[in-house]
Amino acid sequence: MNDEPYRIRLRSPWEGRRHASADSPGLRYRFRRWFGRPTGIDDDQRIWLVVEPIPASESGAPMQEFAVALNGQPLPPCDAVTGAACWDVTARLNPRNEVVIEYSCPAEAATTPVPGITMLDPESSANLRDLPTWIREVRLEIVTSVKGASHASP
Repeated sequence: MNDEPYRIRLRSPWEGRRHASADSPGLRYRFRRWFGRPTGIDDDQRIWLVVEPIPASESGAPMQEFAVALNGQPLPPCDAVTGAACWDVTARLNPRNEVVIEYSCPAEAATTPVPGITMLDPESSANLRDLPTWIREVRLEIVTSVKGASHASP
């Protein structure tokens, strides 16, 4: 049996927008992408949604926090500082699904160049098709369930 998860990377195109938030200082960004439910899933398999930011300690990226929703339902909170966040979304998936990632960063950080990081123009509200480079990857992982075990993504 192969213990490695089968990974489906949710790459471009993403639909992204910058927006203001009255309850959060700085800049807020919202990225959305549609995807289909994987097929051929056995009863003993689980589907995990994984969001893997580049840790601030590694990149110097200004992202402070991010929130993820699947099909309009918020997933439990996560912190960009701790690394990858993952959720078992098996029971939440529909034939077509929408994942939304919202994050904030200080207004001054959004205009400060960080080596190796492509910053978003805080004055632009143009549609953005790629995730910012400080989010390393968003993916689905299909894993075979083991009784009493939990999923731990690197």
